[in-house]
Amino acid sequence: MKVIALTDNIPVMLAYANDCGYETIFAEQLDALAEPGDLLVAFSGSGRSPNIIRALDLARQRGLTVIGFTGRDGGDMRERCDICLITPCQPMEQIEDVHVFLCHLIYSAIRDQVEL
Repeated sequence: MKVIALTDNIPVMLAYANDCGYETIFAEQLDALAEPGDLLVAFSGSGRSPNIIRALDLARQRGLTVIGFTGRDGGDMRERCDICLITPCQPMEQIEDVHVFLCHLIYSAIRDQVEL
């Protein structure tokens, strides 16, 4: 399984932020890397982060499957994801804690399937 974290290359993120605007830091990377059939996993506590929304829009145009982790009411992410996991509470700390918990559960389920 090939996995790329779009947050890992800080110089690239800063270059896009400086040259094109912070809202482009993920979409520009996806533009270069994404292929139809890929999976994008996106996180936004509010569901309204412009950099995430722009990446989700590009993902849909490119034929990616999108799983979103968000909070509160789901924001603009709700309708842009194939699966949108919404933590329906207000405090960002609680939203982020639930996202970490869900990621651990998902990882464990994948690991258990691979070990079979």
